[in-house]
Amino acid sequence: MKFERVVLIPIGIFLIISFVSCSGNPEKMKAEADMESISTFTELKANFMRPPVEYQTAPFWVWHDKITKKEIDIQLEDFKAKGIGGVFMHPRYGLITDYLSDEWFEMVQYAVEKAKSLGMQAWIYDENPFPSGFAGGHVPAQMPESYNQGQGLELIKASKLPENVEDHFLILKKKGEEFIEVTNPAEEKTGDYYMFKKTYYPRSKFYG
Repeated sequence: MKFERVVLIPIGIFLIISFVSCSGNPEKMKAEADMESISTFTELKANFMRPPVEYQTAPFWVWHDKITKKEIDIQLEDFKAKGIGGVFMHPRYGLITDYLSDEWFEMVQYAVEKAKSLGMQAWIYDENPFPSGFAGGHVPAQMPESYNQGQGLELIKASKLPENVEDHFLILKKKGEEFIEVTNPAEEKTGDYYMFKKTYYPRSKFYG
């Protein structure tokens, strides 16, 4: 396996993580060939009892504490003993190890190598935690303007404008087949209005 570091793209808030799996692994290729060669129910039943690693369970492996090599060893060995073939390293609320720090990458690299030594597969979840785009708080910390513009628009239809139009991000008035932006609400009275308000994600520790 080869692990490559994270790249933050300057023109956006997208986090790209490149992770190359062991596609040329002889054991993996043999397991796939064995599965393809199954031609009887008896053979299929035997593989249900002990399936190749590619067909075993691969759950989210929640990282929400201080990540250490000792804990990685304990948990991966426990996963292996319970028939789990792979894991998705998933940072979540409660994480103490600094996300995207040198220590973080060291622990990820160690986990990948440990999983490989156990005959398991390992993947990196693409964000910390939800929703995607803020890299565990690093993006809004460096770009405050990235999180105060709203995350969506709520449409409100009305035949008369409300007194407080400042709460609306955009107001359109339908005239025939066209939509005209209302530039001076004081001059408008009744009509077919389409008003839009900005919506925001709820603020909580869970959202980083």
